[in-house]
Amino acid sequence: TQHSFVNGPFGSDLLTSELTAEGVPVVYIRDVKEHGYERISEWCVTKEKAAQLKFCNVMPGDVLVAKVGDPPGVAAVYPSDEPSGVVTQDVIRLRLERSKADPGYLCWLLNSFYGRIAIDQISVESTRTRVGLGEYKQVRFSIPPLSEQEAISANLTEGIGRIRALSTDAELVIKLLQERRSALITAAVTGQIDVRGAVQPDHATHESIAA
Repeated sequence: TQHSFVNGPFGSDLLTSELTAEGVPVVYIRDVKEHGYERISEWCVTKEKAAQLKFCNVMPGDVLVAKVGDPPGVAAVYPSDEPSGVVTQDVIRLRLERSKADPGYLCWLLNSFYGRIAIDQISVESTRTRVGLGEYKQVRFSIPPLSEQEAISANLTEGIGRIRALSTDAELVIKLLQERRSALITAAVTGQIDVRGAVQPDHATHESIAA
């Protein structure tokens, strides 16, 4: 459909002087992460400016794709709890026909090894590897029926969520053990704990040294 593939404004369409601290959020490439959308940017534009840039607006459920990166093509769904915003020139916004494609599934697909290969074929090497909007529109994927897409996305989201939770728990345990180890070493070398009883004397060694 028209305007389903867009990227942000170029050049004089959005000047730095037009950015504001409050208003309609501006979505930058640094906000698009493989694990999902994570707003880091703080810049906004006025409602009036956003109306001028409505061709590159972003709404909850849209798919955001990073045009630049290592690798480029990282995709994330714009969350339902975020206000409508506008994308910058290094972000592609995809607006899907929801009767045919599930945003979550598409992101899993684009971020997969299979998706990376497809994007790599249209990437251009420069100071930073990038993909162009025109070439991106030509990428084709075979997708299953919508119900299967939704089931796959839900299963992957749940499974990866469990793995990330376990990983977080493991990292916490490792950190606590490292802190405990450091504290124990400090206590031992400063005499706060008596470790003499934990060391068995090697009489044979002492006698050979004395001799």
